[in-house]
Amino acid sequence: MSDTNNSAPPGRINPIVLPSVLLGDRAALPSVPAIYFCIDVYDRILYIDATLNLNQRWIAHQQHASLAAILDVRIAWLVVDEPEVLQGIKQTMIEYWEPKLNDWRYKLQLIQDLSIDGWHDFQKVDLQIWAMYRDAVMPTPVPAEIDTAYRDVMREKVKEFKKVEAQERRQRLEQLQAQVEDLENNGFVPPPGCYLSTYKVKKIYGVYEYWKLWSHKPVFPARMNQKQKSFWLSQGKDYQKTGKVKTMHLGKADTLTYNLAIEGLQKRRRIEGLKREIEILLMSLDDG
Repeated sequence: MSDTNNSAPPGRINPIVLPSVLLGDRAALPSVPAIYFCIDVYDRILYIDATLNLNQRWIAHQQHASLAAILDVRIAWLVVDEPEVLQGIKQTMIEYWEPKLNDWRYKLQLIQDLSIDGWHDFQKVDLQIWAMYRDAVMPTPVPAEIDTAYRDVMREKVKEFKKVEAQERRQRLEQLQAQVEDLENNGFVPPPGCYLSTYKVKKIYGVYEYWKLWSHKPVFPARMNQKQKSFWLSQGKDYQKTGKVKTMHLGKADTLTYNLAIEGLQKRRRIEGLKREIEILLMSLDDG
């Protein structure tokens, strides 16, 4: 309350003697329409608000973090049976008691002091600014000083966020590029457009199914036995230098050559996905 305000409180309501619970026991708050007061251990009123359901309001309250940092805060409440007068009573109480956490200047300072380390922090700042507008004692229309302060702090926080966001994107870009390099340099990775196909061979004892790896370009060595193919695939040889034919016969499913080819195709799909993400990140950095 202001030092110059010596008049009796509105309705002679003294929040200090109202029913209350400690902040940590807020689950015990009743489900009633009420004006509530957050009061510290020295009986200073820190925050005032109104709600149609006191218990639900405190399930996730935007002021909880600020209040939890203060020793032994309690929540006192005044039940209001006529919900339509809640906001009027709240405004009168705020104007009389002048609680710190309802003061837009104090809120603005808190917002300015917030550091932005990522998107979640930026969302937090945005919510804090919204709460500042909602809770501030102000006439209509909004005073120019509040409107200007709001725009200035929001502009600065957006700049902070964009810097952090750009740094995060650059770090992510480096990680993706390293992953692509690691995949390309470890084992066989077929060129784009390769695929598996199956064919059947009729023999004396029945029909057998075999697999082969296809490419649109001649990338596979010719005339290799299964052991040589397995070694070639496992070593990830440079297919541009050794390639002579467009197909490699892998034999039956679950053979070593078949499994190595499957692993290579999975790597290729992973690389292509990473490169798409890299392309999107590069575009976003250019836009920034």
